[in-house]
Amino acid sequence: MIIYIENSNYGYNYNPPEKQYGNWSKSNDITEDYLTSKNNSKENILVDFKPEFGDKLYLVKGVYTTGDSFGSETGRVEYLDIFQTYENAELFKEKIEQYNELIKDDWYGYNPKQKKDKIRNLKYLLKDNIRENKEWMNTYIFVHKGKDLHFPWGGYFERLNEIIIVELEFRN
Repeated sequence: MIIYIENSNYGYNYNPPEKQYGNWSKSNDITEDYLTSKNNSKENILVDFKPEFGDKLYLVKGVYTTGDSFGSETGRVEYLDIFQTYENAELFKEKIEQYNELIKDDWYGYNPKQKKDKIRNLKYLLKDNIRENKEWMNTYIFVHKGKDLHFPWGGYFERLNEIIIVELEFRN
């Protein structure tokens, strides 16, 4: 079944550059999400269960920052999956956080042996959720429910701020 995610933004800040080539910033402050079976949203997630009206579901989403050389935008959201139990949502969240730790390129403060041990431990914890990327050496792809997931915070200017689990009631 496809569950559609409707949302409303209540806050939006844009600070234009002060001069022609100045820094800019933008943020989406408050977002309220709704889950429904009605196709009136471009955001949707395919699930392997059929929720009933009023069921409590757990939406997992990543909040990240993006930008360019001149500024940044915070509060971007990527909807990741919907679960029937909080425990399953929490396990998924932990795997994404571990994956994010694995792919980070900021290993400042680690000596080479610590870095190697940390990567080996993360690879073991994620053994069912990653596969080696054949196109790029020493890179990994996150696998969830048999499909590759590509996260938007993997770029040069992007970074994951947090993974959030939101309890929502399913609406028809």
